[in-house]
Amino acid sequence: MHWLMVRRSCPAWLLMVLLFALYIVSAASAHADGGSGGCNVLKDPTCTVSVGGLGAGGSGSTGAGGDGGSSGVSKDPCAVYPDAVYGDRPPTVSRACADELQGKYCNAILGDILDGLKYPSVNNLTPAQAVLVNGNLARSGCPVIVTTATLAQRAFDSIVFPRPSGHRSPSEAQRYNGYPFTYVGLWTYYWTDPAIWRPLTATASAAGLTATVTATPSSLSFDPGDGSGSQSCAGPGRPWLESDGDSAPSEGACGYRYSRVTGPGYGHPITSTQTIVWKITWTGTGNSGGEIAALSTSTSGQLNVLQIKTVNR
Repeated sequence: MHWLMVRRSCPAWLLMVLLFALYIVSAASAHADGGSGGCNVLKDPTCTVSVGGLGAGGSGSTGAGGDGGSSGVSKDPCAVYPDAVYGDRPPTVSRACADELQGKYCNAILGDILDGLKYPSVNNLTPAQAVLVNGNLARSGCPVIVTTATLAQRAFDSIVFPRPSGHRSPSEAQRYNGYPFTYVGLWTYYWTDPAIWRPLTATASAAGLTATVTATPSSLSFDPGDGSGSQSCAGPGRPWLESDGDSAPSEGACGYRYSRVTGPGYGHPITSTQTIVWKITWTGTGNSGGEIAALSTSTSGQLNVLQIKTVNR
């Protein structure tokens, strides 16, 4: 009855169009399920990617949840994309397959980087080596590696290292002809603020790993600026006291005696520099750890060396 009703109500040409459309739909449906109720991997690649197990009955649908692959279809997310099917046209793959391919590519890139730099395995890199490796990975479009060494470098980068305060006797706040000064032949004491002389720590965590960096001031040096070279002390030094007179530095004090005046006319001051050297170590998850290259912070200032016989400090 239905066919007669259609035939009586439709022109012949329209009937032909309807019949052809019905044929196309039927053929596409048969191709899509392969005769077994599945889906078309060529038109919908994600339908057969089975990360969590294949569907019941082996249809390959990701939404069904089944017995873990009894149909025999591979769980490799890229196994359902034979290149020959597409000819010269690259396939549009699922997200799971794209991630798989990206991972393999980046693992190969990482291996090439480590081999080219003659570095040990990823877990044995120093923080500095890890930074170099990650820079190369980033330039290749790959995600950076995360290890305790990379976290140690991240923690180190977050530390703000203070400069020495640059204190000196006589006080650098005093001026002669517009410049700070000291005296020839007498002890010039130098020191830094004790509040600066303390360990600095920072911690970074990610991916279940943690690393802590500790930076400890190890020495204070003073370059007098007269060409004689740096003078070093183990600690931060201390201010000059009246009880010190012109005696050699003691009880933690640091000092230097200039042997010649600046001049002529004290219009050509010299530049002195204080420097703190920081020793840096790190520890991380799994008994990892080591050292990071020492770092120095400095403060410079100008001064004249005066020739007088009587000194009031």
